[in-house]
Amino acid sequence: MHARPTQDLRPSFGDMPEELVERILFYALIPPFSSHSSSRLASLLVCRKFNRIGTPHLYRSLRIQTARSASLLARTLTSTPELASCVKHIYARASFAALGDVFRACAGKRLDLLDLTLDAGVDDDDVVLGKQFWECLGDVDVKSLVLRKRGAYLTQERPKVVMQCLAKAVLRWQNL
Repeated sequence: MHARPTQDLRPSFGDMPEELVERILFYALIPPFSSHSSSRLASLLVCRKFNRIGTPHLYRSLRIQTARSASLLARTLTSTPELASCVKHIYARASFAALGDVFRACAGKRLDLLDLTLDAGVDDDDVVLGKQFWECLGDVDVKSLVLRKRGAYLTQERPKVVMQCLAKAVLRWQNL
């Protein structure tokens, strides 16, 4: 008589309901206070299921450290509008001109938190682009606003422009 192969009846992680996987990934993707995001991204590379479920959580809290990252983020949110609806928190280290495209991609959505650091900028083009970007901010409904000042005087041109545009945008926010 031949022994029949036994089936492995132990459940695997892939057999778990997606709601549980989503909850686990939510806590795995909570942004750390360090600037290294490789460990957050690693969980999305496990399999397609993890990527599909976890990607919206990755875009929930955005930390924008450089003008380049703001530009790349704007491109991603513009090309993938469903990710823009996932954005709830934006932490920007400076008033990058490319943030205008990020706000434009999030138009009509509500941000629970906008944490922005005012800076002096590097040239006059940033001031012109900054005016355009801040005009887009009025199209996003911000619930909480945190302004920080880093190495900038409020009498400098760029911080003045940012403050003027913020004053206009605040009037349009319904949930502040």
